[in-house]
Amino acid sequence: MIHSSFSCFPGDVGKTGSVGPQGPPGPQGEKGKGLSGVKYVRWGRTNCSGNATTVYSGRIGGGHYTHRGGGVNYLCLPNTPKYDKYKAGNQGTAWVYGAEYEVSLSNPFEENLHDHDAPCAVCFVESRGSMLMIPARNDCPSEWTEEYHGYLMTEHYNHNGQKDFICVDKDAEYIPGSQANLNGALLYPVEGHCGTLPCGPYVQGQEFTCAVCTK
Repeated sequence: MIHSSFSCFPGDVGKTGSVGPQGPPGPQGEKGKGLSGVKYVRWGRTNCSGNATTVYSGRIGGGHYTHRGGGVNYLCLPNTPKYDKYKAGNQGTAWVYGAEYEVSLSNPFEENLHDHDAPCAVCFVESRGSMLMIPARNDCPSEWTEEYHGYLMTEHYNHNGQKDFICVDKDAEYIPGSQANLNGALLYPVEGHCGTLPCGPYVQGQEFTCAVCTK
């Protein structure tokens, strides 16, 4: 009988073939669930406009205008608060009050807002990464989107409780049935005062506008 033998070693690798034609595109994938965007507060309004989504609506709050301590920023307090652990009654710690418009001497708004409580809305705009509030302008730079414009407001210059400057919508609303002059946190229009601030282009005593812009 004749016995045959053969090698078990693999042969040399062949040359790579040419690339074939591109196949048809596959079906579109699901929309991503991640969020990218920017948040801002629309002071003086109960909802957001344009492409912005209203995250929640509420009322403006802050420290009392006579208090020397506490926070210095205005807050957009939600209409439906939720409490966790608490102790009933005042403990004399830090307090937050609602905010009222103070526009008896100068009201640049269409509505009669004086002594009414002020609302707010927290807004979110997708696919934008920056937010800018511009004082003393009622428009936005080119390539920026105007979310709203209005008037600059803050606490009275002679009160103990300092606050930040916020841009209140030109079509500001008020909370119905709230004209009671209870004070608390207050909102006054901001006027230019010349000296170190140059008169020309600024005007003494003229109310500042403002604009909220995103990009």
